[in-house]
Amino acid sequence: MGCELCGIQRLTAWHYEDDIIVICDCLTCGTPMLVFRRHGDIALAEEHHARQKLIEVYGKRIVKVRMQARKIKGHRHWHLLLEGRMKIDDSGVKDKAQQSFGSEQLSNRFLYEVLPDRSWEGKPCVIVGGGPSLSDFDWQLLQGWRTIGINRVYERFDPTIIFSMDTRFLRWIMDDKYGHDNAERFARSKAYKVWLCTYNCKLPEDIFILRVWKTYSQGFRAFPATMREGIGHGNNSGYGALNLAVCLGASPIYLLGFDMKYKGLKTHWHEGHPIPHRLDTVNKFMKYFALAAIKTKEMGIEVINLNPASALPYFPKKPFSEILN
Repeated sequence: MGCELCGIQRLTAWHYEDDIIVICDCLTCGTPMLVFRRHGDIALAEEHHARQKLIEVYGKRIVKVRMQARKIKGHRHWHLLLEGRMKIDDSGVKDKAQQSFGSEQLSNRFLYEVLPDRSWEGKPCVIVGGGPSLSDFDWQLLQGWRTIGINRVYERFDPTIIFSMDTRFLRWIMDDKYGHDNAERFARSKAYKVWLCTYNCKLPEDIFILRVWKTYSQGFRAFPATMREGIGHGNNSGYGALNLAVCLGASPIYLLGFDMKYKGLKTHWHEGHPIPHRLDTVNKFMKYFALAAIKTKEMGIEVINLNPASALPYFPKKPFSEILN
């Protein structure tokens, strides 16, 4: 297998390039990184050149340069911590697939402290995803509904809960990757801002958290009935949001924008993320919903997909016009 950094492609934002280095956002963690174009050991003159360019591009904003590679060992690259970026303590990310951590290790407030299990008992809820079927959607139709908005939904209306499980997404908001107006909109939002922590981390104080069920690996196929146990993630925020709605006792639960397919090359109703989806991403998401369908049926919770053309096969479908009017 070839080196991922040799012949580096423009898959994320690039901040500087020349014949020796590229400074761009990391495809894995979203933080800026400096990549040497040449594979293997670098000369002292090349390292000096790189340091000078970092000063030219970022000046005194550089807090720390991590030169020790964690993943790609043979190709020299440095990760950068910049002043003013959201500081996340992600020391727990190493070996997160097998790592179990207790709620006492997380310092943010838990959602169930202010919105306990069964708070929406027997009441309808709409979970709003990112599918391209919502490109021309009338967001006013969601006024008055209990809503869980996944990722960038807050840009169109203020849901009851903003939900995500990706700390990179939070960084991108606060670093204006989606535009300054949307960063301001997120800051002003009155929604519960909820992140599912799949590893031990510390987030800004206004973020409520939930922990993953047991470990990241076990969370793929978990679907508990209470937030205090931790919830499943199914490798995507839509699955986690559905598990949260179940813990809150909502029924029926309507899935909006859960297309599980793309419209040509369009992956979302918005313009996407700094790290784009691959064409097979939604196929990897879909398989985990089979368990969610079984569990919700056992619990007597009705889940309806409001896109009859959705590729997600596990829930009955209705057009949104029959429900949201």
